[in-house]
Amino acid sequence: MLTGLFACNKKQSNIPSKVSEDSPVTREVPVPIDSSATLSNTYREENWKPQDGQFYFSESYHFELITPETEAPKEFGFYLDPESGSILLEKYLTGFQDEMTDWLILRPNGLVLQGFTDEFGKKKLLVHHLHKHHYYTQTRPYAQADFEAFWTKKEETKEFGPNKYYQKSHRGVHYQRQYPKTEEKADLYLAKTRLATHELYYIDRLLPELGMPYRTDYGEVLDQGILVLKEVYAQPNGQPLGFQLKEIMASEYHIQLPE
Repeated sequence: MLTGLFACNKKQSNIPSKVSEDSPVTREVPVPIDSSATLSNTYREENWKPQDGQFYFSESYHFELITPETEAPKEFGFYLDPESGSILLEKYLTGFQDEMTDWLILRPNGLVLQGFTDEFGKKKLLVHHLHKHHYYTQTRPYAQADFEAFWTKKEETKEFGPNKYYQKSHRGVHYQRQYPKTEEKADLYLAKTRLATHELYYIDRLLPELGMPYRTDYGEVLDQGILVLKEVYAQPNGQPLGFQLKEIMASEYHIQLPE
Protein backbone atom coordinates (compact mmCIF):
# COMPACT_ATOMS: atom_id res chain seq x y z
CA MET A 1 0.00 0.00 0.00
CA LEU A 2 0.91 3.61 -0.44
CA THR A 3 2.50 5.87 2.14
CA GLY A 4 2.02 9.11 0.25
CA LEU A 5 0.52 10.71 -2.84
CA PHE A 6 2.59 11.87 -5.77
CA ALA A 7 1.92 14.45 -8.47
CA CYS A 8 2.84 12.71 -11.71
CA ASN A 9 3.71 13.81 -15.19
CA LYS A 10 4.96 10.62 -16.83
CA LYS A 11 5.27 8.92 -20.19
CA GLN A 12 5.08 5.17 -20.47
CA SER A 13 6.49 3.01 -23.27
CA ASN A 14 6.48 4.79 -26.64
CA ILE A 15 5.64 1.62 -28.57
CA PRO A 16 2.42 2.34 -30.49
CA SER A 17 -0.42 -0.14 -30.35
CA LYS A 18 -4.16 -0.34 -31.01
CA VAL A 19 -6.87 -1.80 -28.81
CA SER A 20 -10.30 -2.53 -30.19
CA GLU A 21 -13.16 -1.16 -28.14
CA ASP A 22 -16.00 -3.34 -26.92
CA SER A 23 -19.59 -2.74 -27.92
CA PRO A 24 -21.10 0.60 -26.80
CA VAL A 25 -22.30 0.98 -23.24
CA THR A 26 -25.91 -0.06 -22.85
CA ARG A 27 -26.30 0.94 -19.22
CA GLU A 28 -27.44 4.54 -18.83
CA VAL A 29 -24.98 6.74 -16.95
CA PRO A 30 -26.53 9.52 -14.81
CA VAL A 31 -25.85 13.14 -15.68
CA PRO A 32 -22.99 14.37 -13.48
CA ILE A 33 -23.49 17.09 -10.91
CA ASP A 34 -19.93 18.40 -10.91
CA SER A 35 -19.60 21.95 -9.66
CA SER A 36 -17.44 23.10 -12.57
CA ALA A 37 -17.26 22.31 -16.26
CA THR A 38 -14.49 20.23 -17.75
CA LEU A 39 -11.55 22.41 -18.73
CA SER A 40 -10.55 23.10 -22.35
CA ASN A 41 -10.57 19.95 -24.47
CA THR A 42 -7.96 21.10 -27.00
CA TYR A 43 -5.02 19.47 -25.25
CA ARG A 44 -7.07 16.36 -24.53
CA GLU A 45 -8.02 15.95 -28.18
CA GLU A 46 -4.34 15.96 -29.05
CA ASN A 47 -3.44 13.38 -26.42
CA TRP A 48 -6.53 11.19 -25.96
CA LYS A 49 -6.46 8.71 -28.87
CA PRO A 50 -7.46 5.26 -27.61
CA GLN A 51 -7.63 3.96 -31.19
CA ASP A 52 -3.86 4.53 -31.35
CA GLY A 53 -3.21 3.24 -27.83
CA GLN A 54 -2.69 6.76 -26.52
CA PHE A 55 -4.31 7.89 -23.24
CA TYR A 56 -4.20 11.09 -21.22
CA PHE A 57 -5.60 11.71 -17.72
CA SER A 58 -6.07 15.30 -16.55
CA GLU A 59 -7.38 14.90 -13.00
CA SER A 60 -6.52 12.92 -9.90
CA TYR A 61 -8.79 11.98 -7.00
CA HIS A 62 -7.16 11.78 -3.58
CA PHE A 63 -8.84 9.88 -0.74
CA GLU A 64 -7.86 9.58 2.90
CA LEU A 65 -8.35 6.36 4.81
CA ILE A 66 -10.04 6.53 8.19
CA THR A 67 -8.24 4.02 10.39
CA PRO A 68 -6.91 3.92 13.97
CA GLU A 69 -3.85 1.89 12.90
CA THR A 70 -0.78 4.09 13.05
CA GLU A 71 1.24 1.92 10.63
CA ALA A 72 -1.52 1.61 8.00
CA PRO A 73 -1.43 3.68 4.80
CA LYS A 74 -3.48 6.84 5.12
CA GLU A 75 -4.17 7.71 1.49
CA PHE A 76 -4.97 6.31 -1.94
CA GLY A 77 -6.15 7.75 -5.24
CA PHE A 78 -6.60 7.38 -8.96
CA TYR A 79 -6.35 9.38 -12.18
CA LEU A 80 -9.32 10.29 -14.37
CA ASP A 81 -10.23 11.40 -17.86
CA PRO A 82 -13.34 13.48 -16.97
CA GLU A 83 -14.70 13.47 -20.52
CA SER A 84 -15.02 9.70 -20.92
CA GLY A 85 -15.12 8.69 -17.24
CA SER A 86 -12.13 6.38 -17.77
CA ILE A 87 -10.05 5.70 -14.65
CA LEU A 88 -6.33 5.02 -14.34
CA LEU A 89 -5.21 2.93 -11.38
CA GLU A 90 -1.48 3.57 -11.13
CA LYS A 91 0.72 1.69 -8.67
CA TYR A 92 2.10 4.57 -6.63
CA LEU A 93 -0.98 6.77 -6.42
CA THR A 94 -3.49 3.97 -5.98
CA GLY A 95 -1.26 1.90 -3.72
CA PHE A 96 -2.36 -1.50 -4.99
CA GLN A 97 -0.35 -4.51 -3.88
CA ASP A 98 0.28 -6.47 -7.09
CA GLU A 99 4.02 -6.19 -7.75
CA MET A 100 3.92 -7.02 -11.48
CA THR A 101 1.05 -4.71 -12.46
CA ASP A 102 2.14 -1.17 -13.32
CA TRP A 103 -1.29 0.33 -14.06
CA LEU A 104 -4.86 -0.44 -15.11
CA ILE A 105 -7.16 1.61 -17.32
CA LEU A 106 -10.86 1.13 -16.56
CA ARG A 107 -13.30 2.06 -19.33
CA PRO A 108 -17.07 2.54 -18.73
CA ASN A 109 -17.86 -0.24 -21.24
CA GLY A 110 -16.29 -2.98 -19.12
CA LEU A 111 -12.91 -2.92 -20.85
CA VAL A 112 -9.91 -3.17 -18.51
CA LEU A 113 -6.38 -2.66 -19.85
CA GLN A 114 -3.65 -4.04 -17.58
CA GLY A 115 -0.07 -2.88 -18.13
CA PHE A 116 2.58 -4.98 -16.45
CA THR A 117 6.28 -5.80 -16.49
CA ASP A 118 7.20 -9.44 -17.04
CA GLU A 119 10.04 -11.33 -15.36
CA PHE A 120 12.43 -10.18 -18.10
CA GLY A 121 11.60 -6.50 -17.59
CA LYS A 122 9.55 -6.16 -20.77
CA LYS A 123 6.41 -4.00 -20.77
CA LYS A 124 3.30 -5.96 -21.76
CA LEU A 125 -0.48 -5.54 -21.96
CA LEU A 126 -3.43 -7.72 -20.99
CA VAL A 127 -6.98 -6.89 -22.06
CA HIS A 128 -9.90 -7.98 -19.84
CA HIS A 129 -13.61 -7.74 -20.62
CA LEU A 130 -15.50 -7.37 -17.36
CA HIS A 131 -18.91 -7.62 -18.99
CA LYS A 132 -18.11 -11.22 -19.95
CA HIS A 133 -18.01 -12.19 -16.27
CA HIS A 134 -21.20 -13.18 -14.50
CA TYR A 135 -20.68 -10.74 -11.63
CA TYR A 136 -20.73 -7.83 -14.10
CA THR A 137 -23.60 -8.87 -16.36
CA GLN A 138 -25.86 -10.56 -13.83
CA THR A 139 -28.09 -8.04 -12.08
CA ARG A 140 -29.24 -9.36 -8.76
CA PRO A 141 -33.04 -9.64 -8.90
CA TYR A 142 -33.30 -8.25 -5.39
CA ALA A 143 -30.73 -5.45 -5.79
CA GLN A 144 -33.26 -2.62 -6.04
CA ALA A 145 -35.34 -4.04 -3.22
CA ASP A 146 -32.16 -4.43 -1.17
CA PHE A 147 -31.30 -0.76 -1.74
CA GLU A 148 -34.79 0.41 -0.81
CA ALA A 149 -34.88 -1.77 2.30
CA PHE A 150 -31.40 -1.13 3.69
CA TRP A 151 -30.30 2.27 2.36
CA THR A 152 -31.95 5.27 4.00
CA LYS A 153 -31.54 8.69 2.43
CA LYS A 154 -30.81 11.50 4.84
CA GLU A 155 -31.33 15.24 4.39
CA GLU A 156 -27.67 16.18 4.59
CA THR A 157 -25.48 16.88 1.56
CA LYS A 158 -21.78 17.66 1.62
CA GLU A 159 -19.27 18.99 -0.90
CA PHE A 160 -16.13 16.93 -1.53
CA GLY A 161 -13.01 17.71 -3.52
CA PRO A 162 -12.43 21.47 -3.90
CA ASN A 163 -9.20 23.09 -2.75
CA LYS A 164 -7.33 26.34 -3.35
CA TYR A 165 -5.61 24.93 -6.43
CA TYR A 166 -8.59 23.29 -8.17
CA GLN A 167 -12.24 24.08 -7.55
CA LYS A 168 -13.96 21.04 -9.01
CA SER A 169 -16.16 19.16 -6.54
CA HIS A 170 -18.86 16.54 -6.13
CA ARG A 171 -21.93 17.08 -4.00
CA GLY A 172 -22.51 13.96 -1.94
CA VAL A 173 -25.93 12.87 -0.68
CA HIS A 174 -25.93 11.23 2.73
CA TYR A 175 -27.22 7.65 3.05
CA GLN A 176 -27.19 5.26 5.97
CA ARG A 177 -26.78 1.60 5.12
CA GLN A 178 -28.00 -1.22 7.36
CA TYR A 179 -26.47 -4.62 6.71
CA PRO A 180 -29.01 -7.46 6.86
CA LYS A 181 -28.66 -10.06 9.62
CA THR A 182 -26.15 -7.87 11.49
CA GLU A 183 -26.20 -4.76 13.62
CA GLU A 184 -23.58 -3.08 11.46
CA LYS A 185 -24.40 0.28 9.89
CA ALA A 186 -22.42 2.55 7.61
CA ASP A 187 -22.75 6.21 6.70
CA LEU A 188 -22.05 6.96 3.04
CA TYR A 189 -22.10 9.95 0.70
CA LEU A 190 -22.99 9.22 -2.94
CA ALA A 191 -22.68 11.37 -6.06
CA LYS A 192 -23.67 10.98 -9.72
CA THR A 193 -20.61 11.13 -11.98
CA ARG A 194 -19.31 9.98 -15.37
CA LEU A 195 -16.80 7.66 -13.74
CA ALA A 196 -16.51 3.97 -14.58
CA THR A 197 -17.57 3.08 -11.05
CA HIS A 198 -18.74 -0.48 -11.75
CA GLU A 199 -15.31 -1.25 -13.15
CA LEU A 200 -13.72 0.39 -10.09
CA TYR A 201 -15.85 -1.61 -7.65
CA TYR A 202 -15.53 -4.94 -9.48
CA ILE A 203 -11.78 -4.77 -10.14
CA ASP A 204 -11.00 -6.72 -6.96
CA ARG A 205 -13.14 -9.59 -8.21
CA LEU A 206 -11.14 -9.70 -11.41
CA LEU A 207 -7.78 -9.04 -9.73
CA PRO A 208 -8.13 -9.68 -5.97
CA GLU A 209 -4.37 -9.26 -5.48
CA LEU A 210 -4.81 -5.49 -5.92
CA GLY A 211 -6.34 -5.08 -2.46
CA MET A 212 -8.53 -2.07 -3.27
CA PRO A 213 -10.45 -0.48 -0.35
CA TYR A 214 -13.87 -0.42 -2.03
CA ARG A 215 -16.52 -2.98 -1.19
CA THR A 216 -17.18 -5.00 -4.34
CA ASP A 217 -20.92 -5.18 -3.65
CA TYR A 218 -21.20 -1.46 -4.45
CA GLY A 219 -21.41 -2.58 -8.07
CA GLU A 220 -24.38 -4.82 -7.32
CA VAL A 221 -26.43 -2.24 -5.47
CA LEU A 222 -25.43 1.09 -7.04
CA ASP A 223 -25.95 2.21 -10.65
CA GLN A 224 -23.05 2.82 -12.99
CA GLY A 225 -21.56 6.26 -12.34
CA ILE A 226 -22.53 6.45 -8.65
CA LEU A 227 -19.33 7.24 -6.78
CA VAL A 228 -18.99 6.59 -3.06
CA LEU A 229 -17.32 9.76 -1.80
CA LYS A 230 -17.25 8.71 1.82
CA GLU A 231 -17.96 5.63 3.89
CA VAL A 232 -17.58 5.37 7.66
CA TYR A 233 -18.57 2.48 9.90
CA ALA A 234 -17.67 1.41 13.44
CA GLN A 235 -15.69 -1.64 14.47
CA PRO A 236 -16.99 -3.75 17.38
CA ASN A 237 -14.66 -1.77 19.67
CA GLY A 238 -16.21 1.48 18.45
CA GLN A 239 -13.22 2.62 16.38
CA PRO A 240 -14.25 4.18 13.03
CA LEU A 241 -13.07 2.77 9.70
CA GLY A 242 -13.62 3.96 6.15
CA PHE A 243 -12.44 6.53 3.63
CA GLN A 244 -13.43 9.87 2.12
CA LEU A 245 -12.56 11.98 -0.91
CA LYS A 246 -10.11 14.60 0.28
CA GLU A 247 -9.45 16.59 -2.88
CA ILE A 248 -9.51 16.62 -6.67
CA MET A 249 -6.41 17.93 -8.41
CA ALA A 250 -5.44 18.91 -11.93
CA SER A 251 -2.90 16.34 -13.13
CA GLU A 252 -1.15 15.21 -16.27
CA TYR A 253 -0.48 11.52 -16.87
CA HIS A 254 0.18 10.06 -20.32
CA ILE A 255 0.21 6.39 -21.27
CA GLN A 256 1.17 4.85 -24.61
CA LEU A 257 0.17 1.20 -24.65
CA PRO A 258 2.89 -1.40 -25.14
CA GLU A 259 2.45 -4.13 -27.70
